[in-house]
Amino acid sequence: FKEVVTKKGLKWIDLRIGEGPQRPIKGRAVKIYYTGYLNYGTAEQSIFDSSDGERKPGKDQKSFEVETLRPHEKAPKMPQASVGVSAHNNAPFSWIYGKTSVIQGLELGMRGMLEGGHRRITIPPKLAYGKAGTKRVPPNSVLTFDVELLGIGSHRS
Repeated sequence: FKEVVTKKGLKWIDLRIGEGPQRPIKGRAVKIYYTGYLNYGTAEQSIFDSSDGERKPGKDQKSFEVETLRPHEKAPKMPQASVGVSAHNNAPFSWIYGKTSVIQGLELGMRGMLEGGHRRITIPPKLAYGKAGTKRVPPNSVLTFDVELLGIGSHRS
């Protein structure tokens, strides 16, 4: 599949096109499996977040105090095993699409995705946590998410 790159530096590539009838729509619940990686500018990466409650950053993970990607560097290839995140018996993660409950780059990267699809989304810092970072994500980090769109539901109350 062809990689898409937006003017804001957001990148994605479909690893599997979904066959479901729906795409994410603002105001509707979206359910996904995901694994989020920190990109270090080398072949190494570290999981910083996952819908799998047992894979938490820390154990056997590279320290966060390392150099992140420069804007001109290409993101490293993620391990193929990370694509089938559903094989890990993950607990799905859901939110109301368009309600800013997740980082902007994740929602933008899921546009047009069909249910059942798998997509790898590489998010520049300005569409993620930016200069501030978080407890688990260093400032100005490029993030990559492997996402499987499980379904689109009705609005949650």
